[in-house]
Amino acid sequence: MLHSSVGNFFSKVFLRYIVKPSVLASLAILVGVIGLVPATPVSAGTNQLGTPQVTLNPGGGILANGSDGMRFTINSDPDPGAIDYDEAETGQDGVVYRATRQYCCDAGAPMLNIGGDLYGQAGPAWDPDESADWTSIQVISTTGATSTGARTVTTGNSSATVRYTIIHNALTYTMDRTVSYTFPNDFVDDSYTFTIPAGNTYEVKFYLGGDTAPGSDDNGYGVMLTSPVRSVISLNTFSEIMFGFREVVGSKAFDGATSQDYYDPYPIVQSGADIGFVATASDHDAGLYAQWNLGSTPGVQTATLQQFVTQQGTNLNAVLGASSAAINTPVPLDFSIVNTELVAVNGLDFTATLPAGLVVVAGAQSNTCGGTVTASVGA
Repeated sequence: MLHSSVGNFFSKVFLRYIVKPSVLASLAILVGVIGLVPATPVSAGTNQLGTPQVTLNPGGGILANGSDGMRFTINSDPDPGAIDYDEAETGQDGVVYRATRQYCCDAGAPMLNIGGDLYGQAGPAWDPDESADWTSIQVISTTGATSTGARTVTTGNSSATVRYTIIHNALTYTMDRTVSYTFPNDFVDDSYTFTIPAGNTYEVKFYLGGDTAPGSDDNGYGVMLTSPVRSVISLNTFSEIMFGFREVVGSKAFDGATSQDYYDPYPIVQSGADIGFVATASDHDAGLYAQWNLGSTPGVQTATLQQFVTQQGTNLNAVLGASSAAINTPVPLDFSIVNTELVAVNGLDFTATLPAGLVVVAGAQSNTCGGTVTASVGA
C-alpha cells in the first residue's frame, strides 16, 4: 500500500503562467514479464496513398466525462460532413478526447528528414513546396477494438502497426509505427522501428507534431516537465484540456521538444535542423513537436514515446522504470503529481495498491519534491 499527501507547498514554473505543485516518490518493486501475442496482418485499402485510416478505440473519445478514453486515428480520411472532433486532414493523426480534437488545420503526424529533404503529410511536411509524401503507407497488422477504414462503434484495447516507406536517391528507408492503446487510458504508446539502408550517408531525423488545438481550441500555453520523464504539453485553459508527448523510461530520450507557436519550427524541421527545447508560457497559436536524431549509420533503431490528452488540473502519473523485467528483479516505480490549475492546490493525497501476487515493495522509498510518502517493504 502506498500513500502520499501534499501540503501547502508549490513552485512557479514558466514565469507566472504555470504553477506546479508536485510530489515525486520512487521505490523499488518486483515485477514479472507479460507475454504479447503477434498481430494478424490485414490488407491495405484504397484511400490515402492506397491505405485506409486505422482507428484505435474507434467508439471512444466522445463522452464528456472521459470514461470512454481517447480515440486515436492514423492516416486520417477526412469527411467534410464530420462532427468537429472528427475533422482531420488527409493522412494525418486524429486524437479525440471528451468529444474534442487535439489537432488543427495543418495538424500533426510523424515525419522523417533525410539529408535535408523532409517526408510526411502534416505540420511542416504539409507544404508540398518544402516536402514530399511518403513513397507508400501500408497497414501491417491490427488487434483488438481497431477499425480499418470506416469507424466502428467498438471500444477497448487496440493496436495497429503501419509501415511508412521512403525511396530517397534510390535507397529505401522504412519506419514501422506501432500504436498501442489500453482502454480506458488517456494515452497511447507510440513505438517506432527505423531501418536506415546500407549505403546511406545522410543524417536522418524524426519529427512528430504540428498545429495543435487542445480541446478543439487553437490556442494554448506551453508546458515542459522533466521528471520523472520529459513531457511537452499544449495546455488550453478555456477547454481545460492539455495534449502532450512524453518520453518512455528505458527508450530513447527526446533530442528536441517544443510547445510554442505552431509555425516557429516549420523552417527548422523542413531543413533538418534541431528544434531544441522550448515552451512558450504565454498564450499562443498552439503547436507541439518532438524530435529524435537517428544519425547516418545504416541499421535498425527503435524508440517509443507516449501521446496523451487529459484535463487541466492536478494529475497523478505513475511510471515504471523499465518496460519489462525478469522475475525478482527490482525496478523503480515513480509517482508524480503535477498541477496545471495555474493556482496552488493543497491537501492532496493518493493511495495505490500494488497487484496482489505480481509485485511487492522491495526497498524503501525516496522523495525528492516534498510531501510525505509511506510504503511498507514486502507489501
